[in-house]
Amino acid sequence: MLEKARELDRQAGVELNYVEGFAESTGLPDASFDVVTAGQCWHWFERSRAAAEALRLLRDGGAV
Repeated sequence: MLEKARELDRQAGVELNYVEGFAESTGLPDASFDVVTAGQCWHWFERSRAAAEALRLLRDGGAV
């Protein structure tokens, strides 16, 4: 799916940085995102840990 996303980005002239990780422990810095999103995938996560990680990643005023 990542390769397809990169292909579509190239076609659209968009440049993005994709990061693979676990929802429960991304390893990304605290308060580093304005938005955290996850579509139809919460059933795969350990929900309470993934929610805590999403909140940890958000800057003040950020949105999930």
